[in-house]
This record gives sequence, structure tokens and C-alpha cells, in this order.
Amino acid sequence: MGIKIEIDGTDLDEIAIHVQELYEAFSDNDKEDATPATATAATPAPATAATPAAAAGTVPVPGSVDLDVDGQPWNEEIHSSAATKKKNGQWTVKRGADKARIAAIYAAHTAAAALAATPAAATPAAVATPAVDPLAAAVAPALPPTTGEDPIAACIRTASEIITTGGQDPAAVAGVSQRINAVMGKHGLVGTPQLTQNPQLAPAVLIDLQVLARECGIAC
Repeated sequence: MGIKIEIDGTDLDEIAIHVQELYEAFSDNDKEDATPATATAATPAPATAATPAAAAGTVPVPGSVDLDVDGQPWNEEIHSSAATKKKNGQWTVKRGADKARIAAIYAAHTAAAALAATPAAATPAAVATPAVDPLAAAVAPALPPTTGEDPIAACIRTASEIITTGGQDPAAVAGVSQRINAVMGKHGLVGTPQLTQNPQLAPAVLIDLQVLARECGIAC
């Protein structure tokens, strides 16, 4: 495309100067037009790490008691130290164990389990008791749980042994059973089966059961 320029004047030097200025002006404009615009790269947004979903499932309740096919817990006095079961699902009995003693322990545990499954009768409102001397409470040492034994299993075993002190007298058995229920009620429980749902209470319950066992003449 051509450009027509009209310049007034007759002086050749002056005309030459005007032509030179126009040439340089057009040259500068061409250079500016030829310069490509610098593109600004868009900064990508930082990727947000996906948070993994929480693993499904519930935490198993610790302290569950292993029972045999007859619903009996393992007892170190009458059962094999290996704690194995026979093909029929019963605990392997310790060699030389007295059959009468085995039957008595089984009967005691069955009675304790049946008693524990029975809801406790409603108790009247508690009467306000005087405050306990904190110094006296601090001096009295707490009895430790049985070493190496699961606290829940120890509670069931101790309750069964307490039941056996009643012998064959139904009234005596009912009496010691009520005392066991009182221990459970002290900790807000209705029977020993609820210990599996509240394993954190087992050590404190075991201490009270051991005290009751000593009162019944059982060495813990």
C-alpha cells in the first residue's frame, strides 16, 4: 500500500529533513507493531491433596471371655494349662482333677451366670452418707488385680468361687448372690455379662469382688 505525502516548501534541504523525520517515525511505528505482546501464563491453582476417607469398621471391644460349648470359662484349677478344647467344644480337663470339684465349679458358674442375667430389683434412693476422710482413703491400699489374668475373666471366676461358699443351701447361695449384685450395682452394672460392654470397669469390680471373697473366707 502506497502513501502520498504533500510537503509545502521549495527548499530541498528542508524537504529532505521532513522526509527523513517521516521515515524514522514510520520505522518506529513498524517496530512497535512487530513486537509481539508477551503472553502472561496463567498460574495453575495448587492441587489440593484428597483426604483419604476414614477406614470403615469399629474397634473391637477388648477383654471378651472365651467360653466353651457349655458356656464355661477356662479355670486354671480344673482345666489344662494349655487352655485347649476337645473336639466336642468342651475345655480339656486337667489330668487328675477331682470330678466332684469340677461339677461344683461348673454348677457355681452356671448359677452365677443365671443370676447375672436376671435384672436387679429397683433400689430405693440412696441416703446421704457422711463425707469420707480423704487421708484415710489415701492410706488404705487398693488390692491389685490377679497378675496375668484377664480382669473380666478374673471377675467371673471370683464371682463363681463366692457362689460356691453357699454350698447346697439355697438361702446361702441367694445371700452371696445378692452381695455380688450389690458389687455390680456399685459400678452401675447389672450382672457380670455387662463387663464385656464396659471392660474399663473390670479392674475396679475385681478389687471389690476380691474383698467380698476374703469376707467369705476365700484366699485371693
